[in-house]
Amino acid sequence: MLSEMTAGKVVQGTAQNRVDERVTGVKVSLCPTEVNMNSKDVWTRPRVSRAPSEEQSRQVLIGLIAVNVVVFVLWNTSGSSGLGFMVDHFLVSGLAISDGRYWTLLTSAFSHNDTMHLLFNSIALWVFGGVVGRSDGAKAILQLYISAALISGAGHVYWDSLMPGNVPALGASGAVMALAVVAAVRQPAQVLMINFLLPVPMALAVALYIGWDMMALFSGTENGIANAAHLGGAATGLAWALFGLGGSGEPHRRKRE
Repeated sequence: MLSEMTAGKVVQGTAQNRVDERVTGVKVSLCPTEVNMNSKDVWTRPRVSRAPSEEQSRQVLIGLIAVNVVVFVLWNTSGSSGLGFMVDHFLVSGLAISDGRYWTLLTSAFSHNDTMHLLFNSIALWVFGGVVGRSDGAKAILQLYISAALISGAGHVYWDSLMPGNVPALGASGAVMALAVVAAVRQPAQVLMINFLLPVPMALAVALYIGWDMMALFSGTENGIANAAHLGGAATGLAWALFGLGGSGEPHRRKRE
């Protein structure tokens, strides 16, 4: 999840009919239409394809994960000469914002330099993003990721300004938290396998994680995790789930009883 840099470590038919006799140049009358047996369409095996919205969602998620992987590679191949560039442009902090590097609010959400950090965020992005894609559409995944990245980054900068020092942060976790909250609202009973072992309903798992973030944030625990960024992403997801646009283009509103 979203981490802070401390102590030098950056902190989910049928069988094809057989034709026994070759028929060429014959028109078979299938009232009220005719089928030309020479046509390619007659002999082409039907293709089973995903719904367009599902395929678009997969493409968006693959694209987001790919960008995260590229930035990860840059972190780990830049060497000492390129490290300064990565620190200046892919970490968000109060210092970065005061220096006018506002883009780090977004670029930091595509930034990981630890393998496990990238792996777990990518899995979570795939799982929760898939649910959001099916319920709200592919466009919603991208909109949520970007908006939550900006808000979660701002949340970290604000909270960090209340604390001594200047701790930069990076990671996709704020954006992933937004997707997780929307997914939990849309499919609360869907089961997640925590650590691939423990089955937990999605709504409960997300609620527990938010509760843990709140406890860690307000207790002042130094855990190397940007909890304020997580909560900023969660707030973005909750606002989207209650008032944002769904896959049909219509707002999700509660019905009055």
